[in-house]
Amino acid sequence: MAIASLVLGILSLILLWIPWIGIIAILTSIIGIVLGVMGKRQLLEADAPTGIATAGIVTSIIALILSSLFTLACVICAAAIATSPF
Repeated sequence: MAIASLVLGILSLILLWIPWIGIIAILTSIIGIVLGVMGKRQLLEADAPTGIATAGIVTSIIALILSSLFTLACVICAAAIATSPF
């Protein structure tokens, strides 16, 4: 689960740069956070290193914040263009 979280976090960081595809980045980053937390719990119970799970959680959180901001900016720009008299 930790590796899946890291992969989804990195994928989300890549997808957030594509306009309107950032909505998919929001979903993948949320899934990455959930998998990262679940993986970290499993690794703590097994007394194993948790570095990959932590990296997955961090990249997913960063991707979630950035993709939310970029998607909000795209929506605001589209609304401004739609209401523009020009």
